[in-house]
Amino acid sequence: MSMQKGRPAKQKQLQIAKLLRPYYERGMTATFTARKTGHDTKTVCKYFGFWNEEDLEAQDKDFLSKQKKERERTLLTLDLHADELYKTLDDINSEILKYKKLGKGIPRYLFSLRVEIIKTISAMTERKGLFAMQPIMDEHLEKKIEEVIKKHVQARPCR
Repeated sequence: MSMQKGRPAKQKQLQIAKLLRPYYERGMTATFTARKTGHDTKTVCKYFGFWNEEDLEAQDKDFLSKQKKERERTLLTLDLHADELYKTLDDINSEILKYKKLGKGIPRYLFSLRVEIIKTISAMTERKGLFAMQPIMDEHLEKKIEEVIKKHVQARPCR
């Protein structure tokens, strides 16, 4: 190939990208790819760096999406467990009320169960509150991550 100085036309850039992309996807080094294709190592590094950055950004966005979904799923699960506990508490309170209406002594195990369920609900509510208040990786943190990645990619020597 002829070695021209300056940026090639858009069509030529697309041809270069099409030629270099398989080498990048196979994990070949920029030096090997440059020798194999006849392109300058700096040119190959530029394309490889761009694709590497794209890959990292896609992974970060995927991670953030998974994190948000997992957070929602965890909160929903805690709600479902709390709902079951409240239903059980309602059943125990109904049993206690029956004993009261009949004028009978209330069995100690009902009081013990009631206290245990209330403690469990309180602990779960506290855990849910702490979990819900934890900061999540929002757009601000996402931008910070992108900045760090860009610095890392720019500082990292081309392979």
